[in-house]
Amino acid sequence: MRSSAVALRCVKRPRLSLQPSRRLLSTIASAGPSSPSPKICAVPFRLTPESAFNRMLIAGLLAAPSPSNLARAALIRFLGSFGATIAHEFGLDEDFKMKDMKAVLYPIWRVDCMLEGPVEILEKRKQTSAWIGISEGYVPGNPFAPLSYLSFAIPPLPAELSEYNPEEDLKQLGEGNEVVEVPFTVSPLGLLKRLRQVVGRTTWEGFRIDQSKWKDTLFAAYPIMFPLFIGQFEHKWKDDVRTYSVIMDAHDPNPKSCRTSFPPPPELIDRGRFNTNYFVNPAPFLPSTHLMVASPLTRPPTSDPPISKAVADKFMEWMSPAPESATSIKPSPMLWVQEEEGGVDWEDPRIQSWAAEERQENFKYINNNIELQNGLAALTGLKEFTSNLPKGSDPEGMVVFFSPGLPSATSKPMSEIRKKLEEDVNVKKKELEGSKPGWLKEWESQKPIGTKR
Repeated sequence: MRSSAVALRCVKRPRLSLQPSRRLLSTIASAGPSSPSPKICAVPFRLTPESAFNRMLIAGLLAAPSPSNLARAALIRFLGSFGATIAHEFGLDEDFKMKDMKAVLYPIWRVDCMLEGPVEILEKRKQTSAWIGISEGYVPGNPFAPLSYLSFAIPPLPAELSEYNPEEDLKQLGEGNEVVEVPFTVSPLGLLKRLRQVVGRTTWEGFRIDQSKWKDTLFAAYPIMFPLFIGQFEHKWKDDVRTYSVIMDAHDPNPKSCRTSFPPPPELIDRGRFNTNYFVNPAPFLPSTHLMVASPLTRPPTSDPPISKAVADKFMEWMSPAPESATSIKPSPMLWVQEEEGGVDWEDPRIQSWAAEERQENFKYINNNIELQNGLAALTGLKEFTSNLPKGSDPEGMVVFFSPGLPSATSKPMSEIRKKLEEDVNVKKKELEGSKPGWLKEWESQKPIGTKR
């Protein structure tokens, strides 16, 4: 791993220094001049403040869609700064303004996780096993809302990221362009504990679940400082002044590749027409989720069953609560984690560097487990199916081979198919054990017996 972050130099922009809200300022003020851990990596700013400015201004205008604001947004969209000048000459900017703009390094976690445990299928009144695998899920590193409502699981990150170096990274935009650091105050390890409390014993989507019987077989979290531009806007709304923020990713030099997030117009919220998320264009928190239930009632293991999406949607709904009104913001679930856990335990081996080899080992281990779980689900379903056949019956089933080119199919006796599945499952079990990360073996050997975290 390189010892310092990449330093970028950008053309000096006009001073638009965004002063974050008092609550965010108090959070930032606690940040020290040095990185709390060498495990933290940083994504460099690839987008310049100048490139971000007009795109953020347009987003801010769309969040307050009066006729004059929409006209101003169109002028800026097609004519750039010249369009902004025209809008000013015609008085289209009297009720709206960008107060501040700031470059921010925001703490995020990418998470790999595997969980397994029993579930009861209510329709069949029987218990079976289930497995959940999550690759590169997202958890905010700071509970400040509404910024913590945004997921940063989607932007592709290079495999090699530099270690976070505040001395260089907070100056990477050049003199006069301050980068504000928002510190890590929470970790996904505390969130896992909170999730167990929230789930408890529950019935959901046709399953009865008892979290006390579940265990995490892998949990790895990668801390990353992610670059953002935050703009603060004001516009006259009814008899008051509405203040809101627009947030833009800054990881790519092309503004079109950088998501711009803004709250919906308050009129839509009050009418109940936008009551699912605080931001207009939310991204999933768990973009790659696999749920396997050993039951022939589930869809074929080669495709994700609908329940996998239901898990991801439920988690997003909890992490990014919908607004109750245009003026209210619910606290982030991570606020409880911050208050209860008292910070991040950087010495925990489950917290790892994004650029370290452990991440590749974890990725391989999860993929091998997905293949094994597919095989186990198919084998369990076949066993249950054949157990209901008349004694001595051995009907033929269709086996499909997905070799290069067109898939082919052949008919084989069920007993032969079952034997082949059992052989394949045993091979996958050996491959899985052989790919188990060394750090995980060491951590499990030191973990107290009966510990689920």
